[in-house]
Amino acid sequence: MDSDGRIYNKENADNVKTVAITSQGQFNVKLPSGVRIMLNHIKTFEALYSDSLSGDQQQTINHVPANKGIKRLFFDLETSPNVGIFWRAGWKLNITPQQIIEERRVITCSYKWEGEDTVYHLNWDQNKCDKRLLGQFTEILKQADEVIAHNGDRFDIKWLRTRCLFHGINFPTHVKTLDTLKKVKQAFNLQSNTLAYVAEYLGLESKGNPGGLQAWITLVFSDIDTEEYKSALRAMHEYCDLDVVLLEKVYAKIMAYIKPNTHAGVIAGGEKYACPSCGHEHPELIKEVVTPAGTKKYHLDCPKCKGDYVVSATNFKKLNEAT
Repeated sequence: MDSDGRIYNKENADNVKTVAITSQGQFNVKLPSGVRIMLNHIKTFEALYSDSLSGDQQQTINHVPANKGIKRLFFDLETSPNVGIFWRAGWKLNITPQQIIEERRVITCSYKWEGEDTVYHLNWDQNKCDKRLLGQFTEILKQADEVIAHNGDRFDIKWLRTRCLFHGINFPTHVKTLDTLKKVKQAFNLQSNTLAYVAEYLGLESKGNPGGLQAWITLVFSDIDTEEYKSALRAMHEYCDLDVVLLEKVYAKIMAYIKPNTHAGVIAGGEKYACPSCGHEHPELIKEVVTPAGTKKYHLDCPKCKGDYVVSATNFKKLNEAT
């Protein structure tokens, strides 16, 4: 990420440009009943998100990875606090919704596609409104085969859906997720399940620091034209961007130890005997297993991602025929 908080690409940040349509002049989004948005509809979309197409807010709206395998999207949100009225501070106080004078919003959303170097981020607008951000990222979500976030099922996805409800933005009822917080809780017995601790345990770099509580105070209450605000937003971008990079590294480390939520082999057009985590089609037999009902299955090992999985006798037969 550069000093202005724009898109980061470790190879060449200057070559990263906004992509809104495909080379055929069509938006690359999934639409009901096979409807496609053609070139003459672009002005409608740009009118809705016009301020996102220039300056510091210029972002890649519609980029999807070119690979034919599973499209995994890693993302993270940074949100503002509620602003309210209360008469004293302390423990065990009851603050009601009626005391809220300004609802919490999404400040920034960072995301990246698995295997790519570029981290993108979307920001709230110059009025500190998250409507444009939500509209853009909802379209990005629709492109993913699997969406990965830490505590994403309980926090990030519900946050997005709740804010979309507020703005009247359609949000998909079905989002295929993989929540790394759930996975580490299910598979391991760690001292803590936070992303920061899991990363430290795995020998990865630690999470960043956006500047503590003062960073959120500055972003909520300072004028957007002040250097104080711009500096706080850059720090928040960097913090969120690094979280996404760290998330992908953590996922890569734990992938072989957890059960996948999506079959990567079938997504890529392969057979069910392919590795469900990475799609590799040349597994090695560990052993034959038998269920309590007497059904034979086959325990396979993936030499590529080091994961293991079980397939039916029918799919094992297909594997033998293919090799």
